Amino acid sequence: MKYLTEQQIKKYENNGFLLLKNFFAKDELEPINKNIKKFSKMNPNDWEPDKEMAYYETNTTNENERILCRIEKYVDYHQEFQKLVNSDKILSVLEDLMGGPCILFKDKINFKRPNGGGFRPHQDVQARWDDFIKYTMSVMISTDQSTPDNGCLEVAPGHHKRGLIGKYDSPLEGEDLKGMKFEMVPTEIGDVLFFDHFTPHQSKLNKSDKPRSNIYLTYNLLSKEEMNKKNVFIDPNVARKKKLGDVLETNQTGANEPPLFSWIEFNLIGLCNRRCTFCPWSDPEWRSSHVPKVAGNDDILHLPVEVYTDIMKDLNNVGFKGGIIYSAFSEPFLYNHLEEVIKISKEQCPDSRIEVVTNGDFLTLDKLNTFFEAGLTRIDVSVYDGPEKVKPFEDLRAEAGLNKEQFHIRERWYTPEEHFGISSLTNRAGANIMAEINVH
Repeated sequence: MKYLTEQQIKKYENNGFLLLKNFFAKDELEPINKNIKKFSKMNPNDWEPDKEMAYYETNTTNENERILCRIEKYVDYHQEFQKLVNSDKILSVLEDLMGGPCILFKDKINFKRPNGGGFRPHQDVQARWDDFIKYTMSVMISTDQSTPDNGCLEVAPGHHKRGLIGKYDSPLEGEDLKGMKFEMVPTEIGDVLFFDHFTPHQSKLNKSDKPRSNIYLTYNLLSKEEMNKKNVFIDPNVARKKKLGDVLETNQTGANEPPLFSWIEFNLIGLCNRRCTFCPWSDPEWRSSHVPKVAGNDDILHLPVEVYTDIMKDLNNVGFKGGIIYSAFSEPFLYNHLEEVIKISKEQCPDSRIEVVTNGDFLTLDKLNTFFEAGLTRIDVSVYDGPEKVKPFEDLRAEAGLNKEQFHIRERWYTPEEHFGISSLTNRAGANIMAEINVH
């Protein structure tokens, strides 16, 4: 053992978590807290593209105010956090608890402003972390005082021994919570909590008049098998579409064989009810040249289910386990067979993620429940009509019992000068200017 006593290790094994008081001195965390304070004052448009990933939520008492609730992928860009992640104290405790050297898997900072929301009961493994690594352990570093009043973390001792309790991509609810008693874990600055990825935990909203923050670092065991991986293709473009904020790994069957694509996007229908200026649908000439004219029957604009089924069977034959997304230059909710194709995808490619991007104009609770029951993994709702339209979608998400990763709200009401709220550009948008740059 490098740091912990046998009694402390036994306590962790029994409870699924271990709280170490005064693990860091306040002055050790001073450079960290300076950065966190700087982060907390930043607006959505202040962040540099393709660096830290910042998430905002609607203030529970003011639907017109967006407040910072989480930052991910910040360690790579800040030396102070790199030192923290690789500190001997943290790595020594992890080695005692996990039985070997560890490496960072995921990093985030959770913010709770006054009236900031909490998190429903869940296990971290429900985010499909075990798709990437067999086992992880999280380290919560208290950078503010956490109390019952400001929504401190709550854990359910001993229930980590049950393994995966609920369903993937869903909070714990109903029978999942039977016999489960959550204990509050109030902390002071410098306290550190180590907990298992099977340990159920939750938090409530911040009822105080002061903000608070906590750092969450997740590690996995660095095994010889992982250090010696060969013929692995890393696709960095899927990071933004995965809960993990990490990359999808696709194994190659031969050294000279190109890797299988990780995402496939479907334009299910040749219709959209909106005319957004950044989309080709806003150009009448483009529509007239790309959309076939129909007389009283728009079936021709819908991708035939038979064709879709054949595609899914082909994907099944090559062992596709990536992402399937319904988006492109159309509104998927206008497609007549959306539930059916989701079911077909789940049947033929059961290990794939199934996502849909929508403007939300036709979204109802019944449709939401139907599509998720059919096998949908995630829905991205693009809000074009201003921040005041966010709250109804947040209410719908809560009513459906979905979390923020299952039901993601995208801010798309910004002006062209603000790039419509889009921080990165993909080749989808290039269809607007292909002729201008002489690309054929």
